[in-house]
Amino acid sequence: KGVRTLTDTWVAKVERRDSDGKWRLYKDNAKRRPLSSSSGPDLEDFDHIVVAHNGKCAERLMRDAEADKIHRLLGTKFA
Repeated sequence: KGVRTLTDTWVAKVERRDSDGKWRLYKDNAKRRPLSSSSGPDLEDFDHIVVAHNGKCAERLMRDAEADKIHRLLGTKFA
């Protein structure tokens, strides 16, 4: 199986799948437009994700994904 990397991609919502621990990423807040780790027609979830910046957006993504350990790492205080 090949590796597909998406760069400079806006992600609005993230879900951690309980069944297999994979990540499902969405382009919209309503979760109607998922991103796929496959370039084919079938939707495939991601094994790993990298958040390229730390800040309010990264914190919100992990909070909403209910990934508590990762979310705690991203805690910041803004003035």
